[in-house]
Amino acid sequence: MAALGLREGDVVAVLLHNDPVYVDIILACRIGGFSYCPLNWHFSPAEIGYIIEDCAARAVTGHADLLHAARAVLPDGITTLAVAGEAGGETVEYENWLAQQPDYSGPVVAPRGHTAYTSGTTGRPKGVVRAPIPLGDLELYRRRSLEVMEVCFGVRAGCRALVPAPLYHSAPSGFAQWTSQPTPSSSRLASTPSRRSP
Repeated sequence: MAALGLREGDVVAVLLHNDPVYVDIILACRIGGFSYCPLNWHFSPAEIGYIIEDCAARAVTGHADLLHAARAVLPDGITTLAVAGEAGGETVEYENWLAQQPDYSGPVVAPRGHTAYTSGTTGRPKGVVRAPIPLGDLELYRRRSLEVMEVCFGVRAGCRALVPAPLYHSAPSGFAQWTSQPTPSSSRLASTPSRRSP
């Protein structure tokens, strides 16, 4: 993602149906020190545009059909990675772009989580920005998170986990984030594709 001009602390908006690419983006953001902002793909274009602008996203990754529907509200100049779509203008085709990227060899940075938006029951949705995890606390945080995953959900190294819920919600997103962390004997995560409306 740094090849797209993103810098540590930048925000990547995510407008994807459930897809393995969603987990790729989550992990890439953690590695690069970017926040990711999940967008509910049921939102209207106006709601999507508001959140992208409010969180100051520098890039958006999305399925081509969802990006097409939101095209009118995407800020000028925002880098767009289209999954299952074609490149053109500010849009880069994700699969081809990914195939050209080398393995990450940059510095270890403090990972950020997702920027969640409230439901907006008292007005417009409000972004909840999570602080980066200090590098000195990273191993303790990772270990405690894995313990919580095991105690609360029964997820432990070597098991398989299914996430049928939309990954734009906080709990499934966090679940996907922590069950897909690389460990000596990682668990396996399966995400069910979202039912797409015609």
